[in-house]
Amino acid sequence: MRFVAEAFGYEVGWDEGRQAVLIGPPGQLPKTVVSEAVKTVQAEITGVIDGDTVAENINGREEKVRLIGVNTPEIAHSGLGI
Repeated sequence: MRFVAEAFGYEVGWDEGRQAVLIGPPGQLPKTVVSEAVKTVQAEITGVIDGDTVAENINGREEKVRLIGVNTPEIAHSGLGI
């Protein structure tokens, strides 16, 4: 995730207290995660669906995770035959 975020010019940080990755515009990362509702889980990225979606193994379940705020063109489009 760090590589993708930094490739798009974002800063990546770490919140030790919450064990959470922080991604945001340079110089604008919060010192701590604000919401108490934030929960982190470990996941393994098992594949890339397209530029803003990855397949992950989360607690033994395969899930598609869309990266919000990442704007990339789609690599497949059924209407175009690709």
